[in-house]
Amino acid sequence: PEGLPSSSPSSLASSLCYSPDYMRKISLATSCNIVNAKMTSINRAEQYVGVDNGAKVQYDYLVLCTGSQLAMSLPAVEETKLQVSSPCTTRTSPRVANIEEFSPPEQVITLDTLAQAGSVAEWSKENEGTVAVYGSTLTAYTTVQALLEGGVTDIVNIQPPTLISCFNNNQVKQIVEEAMEEQGVKILKDLTLSSFRTDSGKLTGVVFAPEKGEMETVTCSSLITVQDSAIDQSTFEGINNSCLVFDGRLVIELTATLTILSYTQLDP
Repeated sequence: PEGLPSSSPSSLASSLCYSPDYMRKISLATSCNIVNAKMTSINRAEQYVGVDNGAKVQYDYLVLCTGSQLAMSLPAVEETKLQVSSPCTTRTSPRVANIEEFSPPEQVITLDTLAQAGSVAEWSKENEGTVAVYGSTLTAYTTVQALLEGGVTDIVNIQPPTLISCFNNNQVKQIVEEAMEEQGVKILKDLTLSSFRTDSGKLTGVVFAPEKGEMETVTCSSLITVQDSAIDQSTFEGINNSCLVFDGRLVIELTATLTILSYTQLDP
């Protein structure tokens, strides 16, 4: 929706398969029509994609490869309510489950847009106080880096239980976390988001559940969740409403010519 990811903010992880310098050299924008909008529908009969600004984008062949987007991590008690078999984000599952949608405090965000990711340090400074980053993904580490680069010094990284490090190398992980701690970042491990503490609607702390033992409360003025990801709700509805089979990773259209449309779910 916000163009090619050739110049993503430092807070967002990138595979760097194609560097920004390489993307500039091939001048992709001169040969591709880049539509800065979000897909909301697919009309297979008339072969066009509807986008959120009301425009229709015609196609001869359609390849769906949107990947997954960061989604707000919800407290455990809210997740329990959303025991819905759906590949869409938990923030929008209430539409499916027909229950009251949970709204976190304004001081709780996820980096689901480039604009949000690019201004995360400024947003954190506005809330004045400890910034908590919830996640053990690569994006969690790059978010901490972006906050440090933006002049934010009071940071705590809360990591949920995970079997495999995003670095896939314990030695690399240790080096990175030692560097974080040298910069004053506090790291708490094996804690699952349980609930929010608020005062007059403003976030004052977050309660976490350890694998064993009593609940732990982290005092903070803002929380950035960068742990969970899922397909965007509008994208899911566009695929599903066009009668394409979607199982969370693959969309297949079987026609007389055996055209295959693939949906690849990419980790952020």
